[in-house]
Amino acid sequence: MGILVIEVVARYVFSAPTIWANHLSILIFGGFFIMGGAYTMMNDGHVKMDLLYKRLPNDRVRAILDLVTSSLFFLFCGVLLYKAVPYCWEATLNGERITALCWQVYAWPTYWCLPVATLLLLIEGVIKFARTLRIAIRGQE
Repeated sequence: MGILVIEVVARYVFSAPTIWANHLSILIFGGFFIMGGAYTMMNDGHVKMDLLYKRLPNDRVRAILDLVTSSLFFLFCGVLLYKAVPYCWEATLNGERITALCWQVYAWPTYWCLPVATLLLLIEGVIKFARTLRIAIRGQE
């Protein structure tokens, strides 16, 4: 946030915009954005399509449906990790730089946000899966 304040003051007060502030804010906020997935899942903040879900007879049936659909979530996380880790590893070993930026920063810190965030999301998914499994077995929370 401070970076954007510096940019706004420099641009509109001193008529001297920076060339680095916009790029740095994109890199930082991109990492924050991708890391927010696990936090949002932890707080049950993701958008749900519950038109039919709310009409299911009880919590146990909903939990069973959640367990079945969890397979798609785990598949998504698995494929994302499978593809992202080698890509990030190669960028790290090669010292890849983001050439679109004026200061050509190393790409690997930004790239590694994706597998780390996916791993955090996967951990939260396993926790949610365990809670849902308990509901499916016991029939209550």
